[in-house]
Amino acid sequence: EKYDVIFLIEVVEHIEPNVLKEFISNSIDHLRVGGHIFLTTPSTNKKISKKHFQHFTMNGLVDLLGPKIDILENHYLHNIDKRFSWLLTILYNKYYILNYKPLLNWIFSYYCKNYFEDNSGNGHRLYIKGIKLED
Repeated sequence: EKYDVIFLIEVVEHIEPNVLKEFISNSIDHLRVGGHIFLTTPSTNKKISKKHFQHFTMNGLVDLLGPKIDILENHYLHNIDKRFSWLLTILYNKYYILNYKPLLNWIFSYYCKNYFEDNSGNGHRLYIKGIKLED
């Protein structure tokens, strides 16, 4: 079957490198012309964990998608620094649950403004939105 949208959210890093091109090619083959692909994966700025085979650069990921996909958007996400680590400590800890809505809203806005998108190339995640050009 052909689909309008394919999501590969935190998937490709779990695929063995020797079959990754085939996996991507098969995924794209199931996308109709004009259909969208959304992909996220860790960048090479993040240390590879035991459950991942590899992490990617933006150029490597674009090359992996090949000529049938036109890249509409690509971003580095989650620029992690000491302030971000401190923010996570406030939100996730064993002593309390933060549920004061105005503060949570402020933290979320701060995160979106300062950490969610990072086009400098320091981000720990990659995001690509593409459209299929041809069969």
